[in-house]
Amino acid sequence: MRLQSIPLLKGRLRSERFGGLIFCMEPLRILMINHTGYEILSEVDGVTSIEKIVTRISQKYSLSEKVIRKDISEFFHFLADEGLLVWEYK
Repeated sequence: MRLQSIPLLKGRLRSERFGGLIFCMEPLRILMINHTGYEILSEVDGVTSIEKIVTRISQKYSLSEKVIRKDISEFFHFLADEGLLVWEYK
């Protein structure tokens, strides 16, 4: 995964009081995520790069880009391993 990559969610994201749900038909999965995960995935639009997502989240919560980059990278790799996220290399 490169920071210029465009993440693509394989499914639909729905807001819930506990955070959110990811509904994916292929593979058939429903995954519960917390508020932080929902905030990150709300930025995944098929156009925005990982680096821009890191910058937006960092600015929104006044946190270090280095910390946010690590957390988002780990989260995206988890979702990719689960078959729920892919990235397009630009």
